[in-house]
Amino acid sequence: MASVTRCRRCRKRLGGLFELAPWKAEWRDGVARRSDETGSSWCSGECHLSFPAEEAKREAEKAKREAAQAAAAADALRKQAQAAYDQEQFEDAATLFGQAGDAAREAGLVESPTVCYAKQAGSLIHLERYELALAVSEQAIDLDKALWNGWGARGNALLLLERWDEAADSFQHALDRKPPAKNVADIRKTLKIVKQQVKEQADTTAADMRLTLPAGCDYHFFVSKHEEFAADAELLAQTLRDAGYSVWFSNWEKAEGRSIDKAAMADGIRRSAAVLLQLTPGIFHANRVFITHYELKPAIDSGKAVVCVQHWRFGADVYKKRCHCLGPGERVHLTQTCDGVAEDFQPYARAIINLGIVPWGTDKFMKDEFLRQMAAIYGQRTAHAAGLQKDIATHRDFGCCGSRCSFGRARL
Repeated sequence: MASVTRCRRCRKRLGGLFELAPWKAEWRDGVARRSDETGSSWCSGECHLSFPAEEAKREAEKAKREAAQAAAAADALRKQAQAAYDQEQFEDAATLFGQAGDAAREAGLVESPTVCYAKQAGSLIHLERYELALAVSEQAIDLDKALWNGWGARGNALLLLERWDEAADSFQHALDRKPPAKNVADIRKTLKIVKQQVKEQADTTAADMRLTLPAGCDYHFFVSKHEEFAADAELLAQTLRDAGYSVWFSNWEKAEGRSIDKAAMADGIRRSAAVLLQLTPGIFHANRVFITHYELKPAIDSGKAVVCVQHWRFGADVYKKRCHCLGPGERVHLTQTCDGVAEDFQPYARAIINLGIVPWGTDKFMKDEFLRQMAAIYGQRTAHAAGLQKDIATHRDFGCCGSRCSFGRARL
């Protein structure tokens, strides 16, 4: 018996060509029926015109139902994960938040996957799995860079990994994305702490660089001073020592029972990275031969930097008197560098002064400024020493005052 085919929409029996849609007809088992590409059949008239639209509608509704079911499943996982998190069951929470994120992605949801992965990262942070938390938070950011959640989770992971610069950047990104008001205060507070850590890290790095000793050196500074002002020089040396510098200071060497003769001075200079000269009136005078020819000159000739430090007790007027005997412009120099100064040392004295004088005082502001400048000079000591050598060569060409003025007649 031939099978009976009915319209898929109205269920009317399809028995003849007159009942079929005109574009396709075929005889099967003695029955004419109209079929589409999949073999579906329906009668002519409204049925064959309306059925495809209804079929598409049904398919859309089915997809919608499935999406809603997937979203509900993802939300159920998210709620389970949140419950586990609230009960501090972080291992379960991390697993469930990951599953919820995956389910939300499969459901085609936009924000939920990012939020779930960010919370998964938070759970991993509680488990002290910081590297994995960082990777998960970056996955959340990749899904939606416009949401703050991934950036906040990334910042927390980087903070605990002590990657301060990157953490600060992530927290700033989180704030820029306008998180809820209840989260803003916490993020700002954390960002402030992280920025302080960034500053401290930079200061520590600078301090490490500042305190680095070159090969063959045991001291950062050799202190050269007039014995009349030894008490002031000791305060200066102590300020450096308190800041972490190692200092060769003759009075301390003597107190330790060590020699401070010419050979000891030469050894101290050789083992020091730079020389600090306490600039006091008459410091370059020919009768200060220990300072000029046993300390400063050998230090400069061996490529050491020499830093001039002026004590607050000696006003600027001491350094204002100038000699014009060598000519105008850069040939003009302080009388401190020629008055009673040995001829062969005058170019050294002028070059030392010309490279600048660092102020020093006993109050906190002056000490802080002194240490700041000393750190900068010490860090650039090689360039400082090269500049000193260049200046000395220039001043040698200028000559010395000699008998051309009432100053500079001293000869060693």
